[in-house]
Amino acid sequence: MRVVLMGPPGAGKGTQAKKVVGALDLAHVSTGDMFRRMVAAGGDLGKRIQAIIGQGHLVPDKETSEVVDAFLTQESLWDSFMLDGFPRTVPQAEMLDAMLARRKKSLDAVVAIDLSEQNVLARLGGRRSCLACGSVYHEVSAPPKKPGVCDRDGKALQVREDDKPDKIRERLRIYESQTQPLLDYYAKSGVLKRVPGDAEADEVAGRILAVLRGQR
Repeated sequence: MRVVLMGPPGAGKGTQAKKVVGALDLAHVSTGDMFRRMVAAGGDLGKRIQAIIGQGHLVPDKETSEVVDAFLTQESLWDSFMLDGFPRTVPQAEMLDAMLARRKKSLDAVVAIDLSEQNVLARLGGRRSCLACGSVYHEVSAPPKKPGVCDRDGKALQVREDDKPDKIRERLRIYESQTQPLLDYYAKSGVLKRVPGDAEADEVAGRILAVLRGQR
């Protein structure tokens, strides 16, 4: 199967991808992993990506699509993948369709995890991080043994800047502005599947698996 996974900040895409790819024997392909591996490998494309990231810029659609094409080809993954973090824009979606068409393939499904702003705020707003060791907790779902203190090194836990309510809302607005045209694009092609994300991780994974198994 060839699948794209989408969802707002706090939807748990990484967690869901790990649960789903194991059950369906798919490769989990994230843009972050692809960028890091391409940069580490060097070459012209890797150097271009490194220069863009090094300047603090977002990688443009063209270069992002080149990385995806090169990575899926090198790893022989065109028949079986779950893309996480790509495409993010309609031009990227059109480039992905073109890549697949050249290989006489197409996407089987685009799964969008739906989560309300209230739930996103609750999930991300409850996160607490240890800036020393990188451990992440949640006040409700994964609290530390001692409130406000990291289990690993005893340091005080902090609210990351990205997890403050105003920043979360800003991230949501950006996601919605970029993603709604993409949802419309995939709805027109008939591959969009929407899954409620307002449940425990295992239940959401079950919903995604039910949708994807129905595509087989």
